[in-house]
Amino acid sequence: MLHETLDRRTILLAAAGLVAVAVFALMPQLFRDQLGDAFVALEDASTGWLWLAAAAFVAALFCSASAWRAATKLPDRIDAYARYGVGSLVNSFAPAHAGDAVRLALFANASPGDHRLRTAGKALASVAVMRLGCVGILLLATLKPIAVFGLLIAPLLGRVPAWVAAATVARVAAAAAVAAAVGVPSPVLTALLVVPAIDLAGVFAITPGNIGLKSGAIALALQAQGVDLTTALSTGIAFHAVETLVGITLGSAGTLYLSRVPVPRWSVAGATAVVGAAFVGSMVFV
Repeated sequence: MLHETLDRRTILLAAAGLVAVAVFALMPQLFRDQLGDAFVALEDASTGWLWLAAAAFVAALFCSASAWRAATKLPDRIDAYARYGVGSLVNSFAPAHAGDAVRLALFANASPGDHRLRTAGKALASVAVMRLGCVGILLLATLKPIAVFGLLIAPLLGRVPAWVAAATVARVAAAAAVAAAVGVPSPVLTALLVVPAIDLAGVFAITPGNIGLKSGAIALALQAQGVDLTTALSTGIAFHAVETLVGITLGSAGTLYLSRVPVPRWSVAGATAVVGAAFVGSMVFV
């Protein structure tokens, strides 16, 4: 399935996107110094806020997976999480939303009924439409903050809109946490700008994992609000890094689950202990 999705055209698009990003980053007159300053500035980022952002990204992924499960009526919640996670893993490395195609195939394979592909296609379309509506509410909220409460209407429209709205709130929380980590003023208002900017950048996903484009979109949105270039770039880099790490981690776990690869209990316990120790240590030394 992955081989069918990542065909020659997708690979060529990925290569072209990476070349474009490399040329842009390495040309001396195009922000190379600012990028260096942005990476240096990340050393002062609050680790605690970044952990909180990671938790919010995890919540957003689970809510989005639940929206797909509600739309396809999959009986097994964990199985739905795993299938959605594999799509996130593919999107972390491939361009052109190849992960969405993988999700479509995985959910179609597990959907009940005779029209599996149609059911999965409707799920993809309904989630996309609801997400677009939530982004519109966020844009309106930048002008009138009270508009954000429009997301509370979603549960009245059904389970799929409710889960998409919950995922949107989690993404806003993640963006606010990243903004707070690098010292951006008014992190909540910043998050209301960042999330729509990311979705807009996603339309032109020509690089693997949308690398460069997502961070650039965030930086442009912040600069429009008067944030200095170094801080804006730091915010974009941090957001993309944390979101990608969460997608890779949960996507890898989903791949293991679907492939039913036996994982020793001691390794799971050890990994949990390491993550827990890292979290506690980072909170202590922030």
